[in-house]
Amino acid sequence: MKVAFIINPISGGKDKAKLPEIINNTASNNHIQADIVYTARANHAAELARELMADGYSRIVAVGGDGTINEVARELVGKDAELAIIPQGSGNGLARHLGIPLTAPKAVEVALLHPSQRVDAAYINGVAFFCTAGVGFDALIGNRFAEAGSRGLTTYAKVAIKEFFGYKPKAYTITVDGQRYSRSAFLITVANASQYGNNAYIAPQADLQDGILDVVVVTKLPLISGPAFAAKMFLKKIESSQYVEIIRGRNITIEREEEDYIHFDGEPGRMGKTLEISVQPSSLKVVF
Repeated sequence: MKVAFIINPISGGKDKAKLPEIINNTASNNHIQADIVYTARANHAAELARELMADGYSRIVAVGGDGTINEVARELVGKDAELAIIPQGSGNGLARHLGIPLTAPKAVEVALLHPSQRVDAAYINGVAFFCTAGVGFDALIGNRFAEAGSRGLTTYAKVAIKEFFGYKPKAYTITVDGQRYSRSAFLITVANASQYGNNAYIAPQADLQDGILDVVVVTKLPLISGPAFAAKMFLKKIESSQYVEIIRGRNITIEREEEDYIHFDGEPGRMGKTLEISVQPSSLKVVF
């Protein structure tokens, strides 16, 4: 088995100087050929993944945050090559959902020694995501967070609190497997996996292997309810909130009044009025 590690040297603001030694020692001890490459720019991980597959690598390890993992994973959908993950980001939503260790030595062992399983991929207007994608308040915060000078949960919380007071719910028409819903929503998250990251569970019942997406509609909640709502997310009890509705399905359309922000796997962006979201079951091999 030829294994390649794609390391994003700046993800999560974490020092990765010791990672090559950990990788080489673990690979050598288990008689595995492992090679290491580094990203140098945005979307470089995707380019490297394509090149490595062409060179015959059968397992490609994404070392970084959910954005880096997304870049690699989207190239592996429908391919024989396997994805493994060394979580080195701010939230590590996909790794946490899959139970991959957050410490590098243990994660490297999993990446090199565990078998793979098939999981679902999802798409929003043709863009692949594996954890969550959405619109509304969390999409706004994702874009503001990307512009912030620092990363981490503390920065995210500060940005969210600052924007909360002025944010107004927006009108959406949501179609799930042919059933239409009109909603005024604070945010809508489509979840393939259960959490945003940092163990904030937006869709506790979401399953990467069930071929179904969870559409989480959150109405505007009063400020006084904010702490209780946040607590429910971390306790996996968000479905009990009176401000939450979850609709499950395979083919989703979200219509809104204008082009606006979106997010996918923690990455910010903008898309048009109509968002087409679908799931591609059992299309990606992941090691966990």
